[in-house]
Amino acid sequence: MGRREELGDAAIAVVSAAGLKGLTHRAVDTMAEVPAGTTSNYFRTRQALVDAVADRIEQRDLEVWAALGAPPETFEAFTHWLGAFARAMVVEHGELSRVRFSLFMADPDRYAPGHDRFLGSVAGALQLLGVEGSDVVAPAFLDYLDGVILHGTTVRPHAVPTAEVIAANLARLAGH
Repeated sequence: MGRREELGDAAIAVVSAAGLKGLTHRAVDTMAEVPAGTTSNYFRTRQALVDAVADRIEQRDLEVWAALGAPPETFEAFTHWLGAFARAMVVEHGELSRVRFSLFMADPDRYAPGHDRFLGSVAGALQLLGVEGSDVVAPAFLDYLDGVILHGTTVRPHAVPTAEVIAANLARLAGH
């Protein structure tokens, strides 16, 4: 991992602990345990720092996605795979999820492209699996998964559904 990634991870930790208002170059330097001014050398403006957080979150999301392996080739297995992804984003990567939601709330238009890329991946997979109306089903899937992740990282961390329950609910959304 390079210095940019280390600083990006430290910035994610800062936002998770102190919110976007707490994100400063100095706070990231402190969190990363690097000399004062290091973060500013890599990310000259606050906006560059916020953008680095968004980029690093997407990079780490893709790492979680990749760790689950290639998307399965059946609808049932795919919904279970998405359920495992949602649980991982709560149980193992809740910090990423909380920060992502903070960014979405702060400036939804700026961060919509990352969401749209994920939506396109899910819609494409559903289409390949022969799901009728995949262009309608995919947004419903993401809305549900976002709800699971939001509640699991905030008000109901003790009641995160299993991957099986999530898969069954996704199947219902798709009319299966």
